[in-house]
Amino acid sequence: MFVPWLSATRLHAVGCGAGACGETSAHLGADAVTDRPNGLTVAAAQSQCRTGADPAVSLIKQTKTKQGAHMTQADTEIPFVWDRDHNNFEQVRPYLPAYLAIREEITAAGDYPYNDSFRGRIPGVAGSEHEDTAIYMLNNLTSLDELNAQIAHFINEGGHHINDAPLADDTVYRGTVVTHSFYVGGTGWRQYDNARFTIHHRDTVRGRRTEVLVYPPRKRNPIRLSGDRIMVRVNRPRPA
Repeated sequence: MFVPWLSATRLHAVGCGAGACGETSAHLGADAVTDRPNGLTVAAAQSQCRTGADPAVSLIKQTKTKQGAHMTQADTEIPFVWDRDHNNFEQVRPYLPAYLAIREEITAAGDYPYNDSFRGRIPGVAGSEHEDTAIYMLNNLTSLDELNAQIAHFINEGGHHINDAPLADDTVYRGTVVTHSFYVGGTGWRQYDNARFTIHHRDTVRGRRTEVLVYPPRKRNPIRLSGDRIMVRVNRPRPA
C-alpha cells in the first residue's frame, strides 16, 4: 500500500517482512518517537510487527484523527492513479459519492465548494500525487452527470435528439428546441420554449449536416442552429 509521506527507507524500517522486526530499532534510531508525519509516531508501526498487522495500513487508519471524518474509510479505498487523460472522467467515478457528500456539506453551510475545500478529505484521493487533478475531474464529472440527467429528462418528456426526431424537413413545427454542450470547466444549455422551428438536412463534403431554424416567440428573424447537439420536442395539439 502506498503511503505518500513514507519514504522507501522508512517503509523498509517499519516493514514486517522477514527479519524486519529485528531491524526496526536500528533503522529508526532516536527519531522513532519524534518523526511524526500527520501527528503519527512511526514507532507505532513497530508494534504492529508483533501482531502481524500491516504497518502501512495501521498508519493510514490513524490518519483519520488528522484528516477528519471523511478519512475514516481511507484504508478501504482504492488509491487514485491518474491515467494522464484529462477527458477520461470515469476514472474518478469511484470517488464521486464521497466528493458529493463533502460538496453538500459545504453548500449546506452556505459556502462555495472551491477545489481547495476538498483537499485532504476524499478517501483514496487525499495525499495522492495528483489530488488536485482528481478534484478538478470530479467537479467536471459532476457537471457532466447533471447535463446527462437534463438530457434524459428532456427525452423522457417526449423530446428527441435531432437526428432521431421523426419530423419532416422544411416543415414548420411549434415546440421546444434545446442546444446542449459540455466543455472542461462547465456545461451549456440553451432552451427555446414555444418556438416555431424547421429542420433541414443536407449532404456536404464532410457528411450529412443538420440545421434548425428557430423562431422564438415575437421574433421575426430566426436563430440558426447546426450540429448534433440539438434536441426538439413538438407541442402536443390542444384537445378539441
